[in-house]
Amino acid sequence: MSEKEEVSYEEFLRAKQDAKAPVGFPPTFLPDVLKGFQKHLCEWSLNLGRAAIYADCGLGKGLLSLTFAQNVVEHTNKPALILAPLAVSRQFVNEGKKFGIPCKQTQDGTVHKGINVTNYERI
Repeated sequence: MSEKEEVSYEEFLRAKQDAKAPVGFPPTFLPDVLKGFQKHLCEWSLNLGRAAIYADCGLGKGLLSLTFAQNVVEHTNKPALILAPLAVSRQFVNEGKKFGIPCKQTQDGTVHKGINVTNYERI
């Protein structure tokens, strides 16, 4: 076992600051149904490119996830994948229909064009 040079906590944090560098892109799709705070969260997360939205129950995490995924599909012209608990996978598809965001549930590994939703235990 080799000895490692000790680094102060401040130096450790400074070295991690590059992880905050934006790697995203400006949104091209923001549904009219988004409330002000939801629109802000979508713009923030898409511009940053890597973010977590810890919204409470009933604040539209499904719509936010679908909006994020649709922007990725439009930006990359590649499919997007949403992983969800078993009971929530179908809910994403229903939310997509409700808000006009096309997505399909996949259970056998078939990759559809656009947004794909599956249970995370199927990976």
